[in-house]
Amino acid sequence: LIVSNPPYHEGKEETSQVLEELAGGAPAHLSEKGTLMFVTQRRLRVQPHLEAAFDTVQAVLDEGPHRIWRANL
Repeated sequence: LIVSNPPYHEGKEETSQVLEELAGGAPAHLSEKGTLMFVTQRRLRVQPHLEAAFDTVQAVLDEGPHRIWRANL
């Protein structure tokens, strides 16, 4: 299991690089049937990156300005 609240800013600029690297790199650090869970701002597009690396992807909480993602191998 990996749980994270990743940054989406580098200095003052917004970037999705950390989110993309987390989504793409997490499977190498998880065991079979492992899970990645993290929170993001709702407006950030991370679902395509998660779907490229994981078997199942779900927004388990989608409320207010935040979304909590669960991605399973």
